[in-house]
Amino acid sequence: MREIKFRFWDKKNKRMIYYTLEDMLSETDGGQTAINGNWDDVVYLYKLDNMEYTGLKDKNGKEIYEGDIVKWTIFSDEYIGQVLYSGMAFTFFHPQKGHLYDINMATLKVIGNIYENSELLKERT
Repeated sequence: MREIKFRFWDKKNKRMIYYTLEDMLSETDGGQTAINGNWDDVVYLYKLDNMEYTGLKDKNGKEIYEGDIVKWTIFSDEYIGQVLYSGMAFTFFHPQKGHLYDINMATLKVIGNIYENSELLKERT
């Protein structure tokens, strides 16, 4: 069973905020009250752009989330695309190839995300 994790893009402070499902549902996390124990903070999180952890890791062991920009190789061709949730599944979206479900994970590498590195997608389209 995959671990349920989320990250949220805080537009105001230009930063990623990471939480597990347990952090969000429990009253405490490591002795500290989750989300400062303030329901206003919980509401604030849900107003942010959220991305779910896919349960997958790239070739370097980095967790892959929705909104990540990834690079992979098929034969000798290199591709850059975005991780999306589509059709009740996580997919790798490439502008020319569409939604790809079956990628050689041994070559896949997270190189950024759509909020902090959107220019990586523009360079390859």
